[in-house]
Amino acid sequence: MIKQPFTQIGVDNAQAAFMTLTALEQSAVINMIRTDFDAWMNQWFALTMSQQQQIETMDPDFKLKIAIAIANTYQAGYIVNFTKEDPGEDIPDRKETQVFGLEDWQDLNDSANGKTLRIPLMIKISYDT
Repeated sequence: MIKQPFTQIGVDNAQAAFMTLTALEQSAVINMIRTDFDAWMNQWFALTMSQQQQIETMDPDFKLKIAIAIANTYQAGYIVNFTKEDPGEDIPDRKETQVFGLEDWQDLNDSANGKTLRIPLMIKISYDT
């Protein structure tokens, strides 16, 4: 696996590469996401120093939830709907990360809840200047 930049195109390429893996290889990646999110990010993405720092300092509860949601999405055979704006050359004043469907993807077996449809897991990163 060639590390991809953590950009819109890079994430698209990484997810496409994931989908070409064998079931056993996918299972190993999914397990890594669940058990060591930081290592997975570092293995699959060529992170900038700033991105690396953001991953390391992410709220632990949020990091655990996002890891479980991504892993469960992949295990169910879907990809994450991911959009990331280019921050541009100006240093943005604010970075905003929105996650839709996070709670819906915490439990892969939600049939007991009577749910038939899930909200797709969507992650959007945007910048304000």
